Order: sequence, then C-alpha cells, then structure tokens
Amino acid sequence: MVKAARQPGSPGAGLARAQAVDIIFGAFSGVPYGTIKKARGEQRHCQHWHANVRGGVGINAAGLAAEGDLHMANERKVPPVAWTEPPLTPKLPVIPILSPSPGQPEHAIILADRITGVVTHYLHSRTRPCTGDDATCEGCQLGKPKRWKGYLPGQTVVKAELVLIEITYEGYRGCREIQGVAAALRGKAITLTRAGKAKNSRVTVTIGNARDVGELREPFDVQEALCRIWFGERPGRTRQREDQFRAVVNKLVHQVGELPND
Repeated sequence: MVKAARQPGSPGAGLARAQAVDIIFGAFSGVPYGTIKKARGEQRHCQHWHANVRGGVGINAAGLAAEGDLHMANERKVPPVAWTEPPLTPKLPVIPILSPSPGQPEHAIILADRITGVVTHYLHSRTRPCTGDDATCEGCQLGKPKRWKGYLPGQTVVKAELVLIEITYEGYRGCREIQGVAAALRGKAITLTRAGKAKNSRVTVTIGNARDVGELREPFDVQEALCRIWFGERPGRTRQREDQFRAVVNKLVHQVGELPND
C-alpha cells in the first residue's frame, strides 16, 4: 500500500511543519522536546503526541509556548510544599558548662560584667535548681543541702566558642575580682583550677587581663541557658508550653542573681 503524499495546506502537512518547528526550537533553546509538546497542550500516546482536550498553556503567534509558560509547565512537576510560619522560638544549641577536672585547668574569656548566682541541689548525680518551694522542690523534699553556684557567659580562648563558666561558692569567696556589683569582668581572662584528685575538690578562680583576644562575642542570657540545660531543649514549643516554661523561669528569678553574703 502506497501512502499518499501530504499536499501543502493539508492537516498532515500542518502537523509535520509544527513538529519540525518544535524540534528546531528545542535544538536552539535547549528546552526538551517533550516539554515543548506539553506546553502546546499535547499528550504522548505510544510514540506520538496528540492534542490534549483539556488544553495546555498559551501558544504565541509563532505557534510556540512563551518562555514563562514553559517555566510554568516545568513547575507543575514540583510536589506541594507544606509552607508554615517560623517556629515560635528558634531551636538554640545547649551551651556547655565550663568546669575544671582535677589536674586540667580551664581557661576562658568573660563576656559579662557581673556574675549570676543560683541556689542549687546536687540531685541524681547532677546539679538541679532549687525552686525555693518545699511543696515542689524535689531537692528540698529529700533534704538535700543547698549549694550556691555562680555562672558567667564566656567564650573559649582559641575557638571563641560559647561556654557557661561555673563558679563554686569557695571559688567566689576566694576571688575578690569577681565580687560586688561594680565588678567589670567583660573581656577579662579567667582560669579555673581544681585542687587535689577528687571531682568535687575545691576550685580556685583567677582573673587576669586577656591578651590577643580579638573581637568579643555578645553575652548571652545566662538564665535562659541554664534553664535549657535543666529542663531540656525547646524546639517548636506551642504558646502554652512557652508560658509554662516562662512560669518556671519566673519562679527561679528570686534565686537567680543572688550572691553569697559577705
């Protein structure tokens, strides 16, 4: 059977011409041939492309889809995205506590002018805050002794990483430079040394002038950093959980900031 030649102006000739135009356009523009056909509103069946009864994107006067329409055709392949508002409070890293081990002094640069104090209990092999309420404080209920501890925001000497500098009661009493409300500690170098071999032996605090520190980092909220350690990280909290957290912090405010009596 011999196929009849397509006469100029016939539907077959028009389709062949459109196909040739699409191939040439794709070669010069870099747009895949299939993308062009989809943009023209056609669907592929076996090896051939056919008109889509639902229609495609707009075709310009030259018989080609506009550049923006091709872009829209490509974007249709992107799956839906669950857009949302930013978290109520961003997830912040837990700032580690800087405390010396026997025979291993710790060095840091102080970022605040004054120490922040808090009354604590040593409970379940770790330091826990005292809420000052016998009805809710587990340490008080168990009769655990109260221990004062002081904290300073700081940065490490070499890498300038943020740390919570922990000061024991004995260390505070033995260092005049960190005592009193007029202490100007920001930018000072601090060295913590633990005497003896026991993990709970006395800590000595030494304050000096820092050398070649460079630019200091901004001080962080010591209360916030401590509560994050005591009560866990807080990513994606709801407003109710945020209010509950703030209530716990407010209950500790009467303790945080108090310094040992001289």
